Parts: sequence; structure tokens; C-alpha cells
Amino acid sequence: MEDMLSLILGIIFFPITFLGSWVIVHPQEEKLILIWGKLSRVLKSPGMLFVNVWGRKVINISTKQQTIEIPKSVVADANANPIITAAICTFKVVDSEKAALDVEDYLAFVKSQAVAVLKQVASKYPYSAEDGVCLKDETTQIGEEMVSVLSAKVLAAGVEVISYEISDLSYAPEIAQAMLVRQQAQAL
Repeated sequence: MEDMLSLILGIIFFPITFLGSWVIVHPQEEKLILIWGKLSRVLKSPGMLFVNVWGRKVINISTKQQTIEIPKSVVADANANPIITAAICTFKVVDSEKAALDVEDYLAFVKSQAVAVLKQVASKYPYSAEDGVCLKDETTQIGEEMVSVLSAKVLAAGVEVISYEISDLSYAPEIAQAMLVRQQAQAL
């Protein structure tokens, strides 16, 4: 029924159909074609294709690497000291169907999950420690853990996490002076 309607509209409004039905797929981009609300196909190869405009919806998904900056937030470290952390997350879409159809907005989904993972992982480790893993010294190991945890969470969105690194780490202003005095005392 829908195919017949598209054909009839295409014939009646031929000039509009001919001019409006061209879809261009750029490199590192995929387009999902929905016809009357049903997924028709996924265009992955760069080029120009003719897809009847009537009943069509095109969803663009970039498969390029993208980064999200996680803004500064206050988290309690493993020693219950308030610290300020920020991070950079690099990812790319590997399954455009999941990214477009299984979550509302894959960018917002990845960002909210990345914020949660940063807080979760940062709260497991102390800011600094004489021995053992700490946020200040073991950035590679903690980054790998954040990638692993975030990858599991964003799998439903068809996203692959490439890297996740802490970009800013400091004590919260309310305790920074006290911690500085404490570190100087320990150094002496």
C-alpha cells in the first residue's frame, strides 16, 4: 500500500519527485532510509542515489571519530576528599542502526554515561597515595578502566569508545589549602 502511494505521488508530482529524491552520502557517513516509518536500508557507500522522496525520512549518522568534553564536576575520591575532575572521551559510531533507532540521541546518551563513569571510577581511587593506584599517577590504568566500563554502557547505542582520559584533576577549593599544608608536612 505504502509503495503504491509513493509511486502514485511520484508520478503525479514528477518534477518534485525527480529533483527532491537524490540522496548524497559523504565519506565517513551513513544514512538510514525510513520509508513510511519502516527501515528500508542503510546507505554506507559514498555517492549519490535516487530514493523516492514520498514517505521518506533520512537519518544522517557520522562514523568519524568524535570527542566529548566532560565538564568539571566535584567527586569524592576513595579517601572522601572532594576533588574536581574533567575528562575527554573519544568515540565513533560502529552500528548506525543502533545509534539512530535504539537511543533517542546517541551523543547525549554517550555524554551522560561518560559523566557517570567518570564519577564512578574517580570515587574508587584516592587522589594521591604513597603506594598503590591513585588518580594523580596512574592515568593510563584508570583511563583503560574508564574505557572498559563506558564501552559496556554505550554498546546499546552502537558506539565504540576509543579513549577516555582525565583532563583536569585537582582538590576542590574548600580543601585545597589544607591538602597543600598536609603534603608539605609529609614531604618534610
